[in-house]
Amino acid sequence: MRISYYGYYLSHKLHYGKHLFDLSRFILSFAECQDPTLKGSFKHNSENIYLQRLAGNVCVLAMTRDAETFKKIDTSSMSIGEFKQFLGQDEKVGFASYLIIKNNFFGFASSSLSPKFDTFCEMINTLLTYTNNGSWSFCIHPLIHQATRDEAVKMNFIGKTTIEVKKENSLAQNILNVISAGGDIDDLDSLEITLKPIKGRSIKPVVQRLVSATSDQGVEKLVMKAKNDAKSAMLDLYVVGRGVISDDLGNYEESVISEIMETKIRENAKLKEQLEAFIEDGQTDKADFSRFLHFNNVSSWSDLACELQSTYSLQY
Repeated sequence: MRISYYGYYLSHKLHYGKHLFDLSRFILSFAECQDPTLKGSFKHNSENIYLQRLAGNVCVLAMTRDAETFKKIDTSSMSIGEFKQFLGQDEKVGFASYLIIKNNFFGFASSSLSPKFDTFCEMINTLLTYTNNGSWSFCIHPLIHQATRDEAVKMNFIGKTTIEVKKENSLAQNILNVISAGGDIDDLDSLEITLKPIKGRSIKPVVQRLVSATSDQGVEKLVMKAKNDAKSAMLDLYVVGRGVISDDLGNYEESVISEIMETKIRENAKLKEQLEAFIEDGQTDKADFSRFLHFNNVSSWSDLACELQSTYSLQY
């Protein structure tokens, strides 16, 4: 599972702008709230969505078709493993994503069938409405990076590399000539080639020759896994095409997932660089965020849950 990183900000629905404000305590306090009516009132595409704090700044975003499942969950005393084990007992659940909430950004990790970040954003915007902050919108900005060819090939260790080229590119033409494709390429758009090393080995010389021999014209994608020293983690370098900065979480025990996420964030230099640029581009003016601050504790969410049952006719 990979974790991808996104900056977040608030935009006023009338005055717009990109207002930077730390929503981590606002979100984490809600996730820690145990009121079943409030916590079980969210849906996305007819699926019930549930956000629960697990450890530190890490939450799990779970999805189920059966709202009754949530009534059985007492996560206040559950460990991460117990929570996931409980989900796995019900065939209607089984799908969950991890996210870590920080000041100005969050990391999101999901599998192919788990809830995606747009589901999380939809939930947060609903919370803004519930808390009388509906004049604001919760918006995200993918933290992306694109490396130059020189930066990429200078990395000490280069692993799996994928290149996509249009059929007009010289590399594609050479391959098509080898297989004698001739004039049978009218319906062909592009070729995608993946170079895979033996596990734990570097294919830097091969990739260097590939990059050097491929013209810029018609290159749609060039992505390589690379690192500068043996102890650091492999990075996805987008030489052509822009990708969201991400990290591989590996196959660690779920009991240490929070620690692993924190470590990945701390060691990702590209994330730090792009986050600084994102913050510099935002507004840190003195807008009134007192309504947000009011919900920086669990008790305020519990009190709100009672009010919302009549105001919004929440059903569980």
